[in-house]
Amino acid sequence: DAHLLRRAAAAAVLAEKRYGVELYAAARIALDAVPEEREAAENDLTRQLRAVRLDPADPACEAVIAASRRLALSRQVHTDLVRDARSARSRPLVRVCRMGRRHPWPRYFDIDDPTLALPADVPTG
Repeated sequence: DAHLLRRAAAAAVLAEKRYGVELYAAARIALDAVPEEREAAENDLTRQLRAVRLDPADPACEAVIAASRRLALSRQVHTDLVRDARSARSRPLVRVCRMGRRHPWPRYFDIDDPTLALPADVPTG
């Protein structure tokens, strides 16, 4: 959740400086989204970020790119943990002893891959 907020905040700052209303609106919606609407808001923000040309030399763009990379990593870790928790809860001993009965099933957070492709002519460092 923290990485989602950081990326949306960095995108809002970037939009205020340079890219305009559509990116800013998507970033604000992602920042203000309730949990039920979070996936759709984050997917919309990802589409808006992919539509603009980001310059890695610009510190504001660099912040968005870095936040997107951290978000991709945290998304992968979350997916792995949910998969492992669901697998553990479906084991016979856990089910017989009712070890997970008081807790809701872990839920996947299904968003598009948040990594942003850099322009081909810009070397990365």
